[in-house]
Amino acid sequence: MPCSRRQEQHRAFSCHPAWRQAHLPGSLFAAILERHQHDGALHPVWRNQSKARTSSDEDDAHVLRMDVPGVKADRISVEEKNGEIEITALRMNGEEEVSKVYQEVFYLNPFRFDIDHAKATLTNGVLTLRIPKNEGRVKKVPVETASVPSDLPSNIFQHTLDLPGVPTSTLEVNLVEDRVHLVGKRSLGDKRVLVQRGFEVPPSMDTVQARALLQDGVFTFLAPIHEAEEGQLRTIFVHHKDEDAAIEVDSSAAMADMKITDEEAITDSNTIKEDDMNVETVDEETESKETDSWEQVASEEEKK
Repeated sequence: MPCSRRQEQHRAFSCHPAWRQAHLPGSLFAAILERHQHDGALHPVWRNQSKARTSSDEDDAHVLRMDVPGVKADRISVEEKNGEIEITALRMNGEEEVSKVYQEVFYLNPFRFDIDHAKATLTNGVLTLRIPKNEGRVKKVPVETASVPSDLPSNIFQHTLDLPGVPTSTLEVNLVEDRVHLVGKRSLGDKRVLVQRGFEVPPSMDTVQARALLQDGVFTFLAPIHEAEEGQLRTIFVHHKDEDAAIEVDSSAAMADMKITDEEAITDSNTIKEDDMNVETVDEETESKETDSWEQVASEEEKK
């Protein structure tokens, strides 16, 4: 699930070399913020406030729609690094000077989303950013009748549960985002028991190489963890609806001659709209209903 967060060092457009020499932060907006703070007053247009936008989590992608009236595609910057996505849009007046700034920062798990295939479209003053997921919402992990290898690498996530009496043939393991759900069946005399378990997994886990092992009534889940590394700054180009080719933002050329002053900055008076998040839930009990009468056994975590 996405969340909003903002770093102290803002990224937006690369700025003219003269700006870089005058201001240490490598961002035009960081330089402007520093200048306003030095003057003892921060203009409302630069405050950390949400713009009119909606965000939805679909089965195959995360979609964000952001109102940017009066903004051209070549004045929009969409950048991503380590899962943090920053959108900056500049509205220009008739003299090609900045009159308003729209900005949004949010986070998506880079291991769950395909940032390289993200698509940004500008239509009638609305920016739509669609970021596909690497795989479906629910991933089924096949269960193996095998013991845990003794030579596991140090970057392997391992979680063990006791499932006595549950055969491999009746156990289903599903990975739903950052949680593993188990559903199995066992017999106790003349009773048939439905067993359900669940546990959290690290967001940086490699789901493609996940394994589920069951032997002697002991279940083990294994998956490698992606090593933390410094990600590269990636740019998502903005398309016009009626154009086939992407318009690349040449930030150095586009921003070099812009004049930004306190008088030209206009506060955004649009009504702040809350995120409209559509969250799907997995009803394991409904999926596992059969004609037989089952006695459900919940995990210790669910009992609490």
